[in-house]
Amino acid sequence: MQIVIIFKSVTYAQRAERILAKNGIVSNVMKAPFGKNSGACAYAVRINDKNIVKALGIIKESGLSYTDIMIKQADGTYRRLEK
Repeated sequence: MQIVIIFKSVTYAQRAERILAKNGIVSNVMKAPFGKNSGACAYAVRINDKNIVKALGIIKESGLSYTDIMIKQADGTYRRLEK
């Protein structure tokens, strides 16, 4: 499954992608899913669910803040995960 970590801007999402890559986690920047508790400029990084704990630890240590975490379900919809 895919996890989407939402940031307030493309800049924050790109920073997260670089930091995760340096730590061996593959991620992709994407526009945040529409209407998911995010502003018009919100972007996200998409990662494999197996990396969620490690990725969130790395993001927290780097000082970046995210606005939400979503999981992409089998039917293509997104469901919010608790922080």
